[in-house]
Amino acid sequence: TAVSQLHAEFYDLLAGEGAFLSESSKPKLSKIGYRLCMLYTALAREAADSHKKLWKVLPTLHVFLHLCQHQAPVFGNPRCFWTYADEDLVGQMVEVAQTCHPKTMPATAVFQWLQLMFY
Repeated sequence: TAVSQLHAEFYDLLAGEGAFLSESSKPKLSKIGYRLCMLYTALAREAADSHKKLWKVLPTLHVFLHLCQHQAPVFGNPRCFWTYADEDLVGQMVEVAQTCHPKTMPATAVFQWLQLMFY
C-alpha cells in the first residue's frame, strides 16, 4: 500500500542521513510525514464509514507529523534520539515478570531476562 511505501521511504531517508539532516532531506521528510498522515487518516475515515475497526488514529500519528516537520529538522535525525529500544525492553520485562512468583519476582525476572538476551 501507499502507507507502507511511505513508511519505507521514511526509514530509508533516515538511514541515509547522519546525526543531522541535510538541507535537501528536510523538505523530503516533511512531505513524507504529511502524505503518510493524510493517507492513514483517509483510510481510518473510510473504515469508520464502513463500520470497520481498522486504521485507528492515535495521538502518535500527530506526534509523527511533528517529528517529520518540526523536530527532526531542528534537532537532527530521529534515529539518534528515539526510544524504541527502551519501550521494547519494558514490554519484554512485563512479559517476563508475569511468569514469576511475586515473592521471587525481582531476582527471577532478571535471571529470565538475561537468559533471553544472552542465551
